[in-house]
Amino acid sequence: MLTPDLGEHRVLVHKILDYSRNLLEANNDSCPPMARLLRSATDYICDQQVGRVSPHHAAWLEAEAAAHLITAAGWHTTGLTDPTLPQQLTLLDHHPRVDRLRLVNIAADLSNPERPARPRTVRIPAPRTPTPPSPRTSGNPGRPDRHRTKSCKCACNQEDACGGCGHDGCAGH
Repeated sequence: MLTPDLGEHRVLVHKILDYSRNLLEANNDSCPPMARLLRSATDYICDQQVGRVSPHHAAWLEAEAAAHLITAAGWHTTGLTDPTLPQQLTLLDHHPRVDRLRLVNIAADLSNPERPARPRTVRIPAPRTPTPPSPRTSGNPGRPDRHRTKSCKCACNQEDACGGCGHDGCAGH
């Protein structure tokens, strides 16, 4: 049994979706369910094209191809083990053949490992400009300074910031 590496895995997923497109185009009069279409394509690619792929790995390939279809439809999955994946494929069965063919085309194109990658754009957030503290707040703008509510005339009060010495009459305690 063959277990492909990651690069070969991506190629196989693309081949499964590409063959699914061929099967869907060939069936002009009938439109098989998406799950059966993916199963047929996976069996063909894994058994006849590549050689014998383990059933476990074939199931992963089929699940990833299904996830590409769901993503092409604009839905989100939580991963290849998403329990709603079969139900989402069943929902695709209710769409007309033309729409399903378009989704398979999109999924096959997006899964193509030879497709040029889009350059990632890096957005650097603008630097935050510090807001000057208001007269009633300390350095933290979200928290009012309890020590500056009243002026204190004790010796611990340096530059109008009482440290709360605790003596009688101190506004900082």
